[in-house]
Amino acid sequence: VRIVDLALERKVDAITIAGDLYEQERFTRDTGEFLRGQFQRAAPVRVFVAPGNHDPWMPESLYQYLTWPQNVTLFQTSEFSPADLAPGVKLWGMAHLSLADKRNPVERFRAPGQEKHILLFHGSDLSNIPADQKAHAPIDLEDMAATGAHLELWGHYHGARPGEEA
Repeated sequence: VRIVDLALERKVDAITIAGDLYEQERFTRDTGEFLRGQFQRAAPVRVFVAPGNHDPWMPESLYQYLTWPQNVTLFQTSEFSPADLAPGVKLWGMAHLSLADKRNPVERFRAPGQEKHILLFHGSDLSNIPADQKAHAPIDLEDMAATGAHLELWGHYHGARPGEEA
């Protein structure tokens, strides 16, 4: 509720969710109705969701059985797919298709053309994994730099690291 309130107050162009929006093993129909209602309330702000390891895009997921508002884009493949965000700006998102994904999601991605490219996904920064945790969708920062993206929006182990101005 607070995120949608803030997005509307600040008149943002988009809300991005880098996975783990809900827990696959614990959701109820009320969870879906709540999320759908919030996303609908956010309109016309666009909402982009890149399903993660706790909320993967799979047949029994919450994402599959609800009708989502038109302002919502759910990424549905394990390869990055583009969405036009603004003139000259592409948002590339991908989904986890299972509860356990051990591949490096950015290893093969290369940003095409001269547009600005933003990546939205769920994965683990290998240089910043808590000592008691395992890598999930492990990403080496050199692989990330090789993508040519101007900005990366990703989640799993939470925190922020400032980057260069895009």
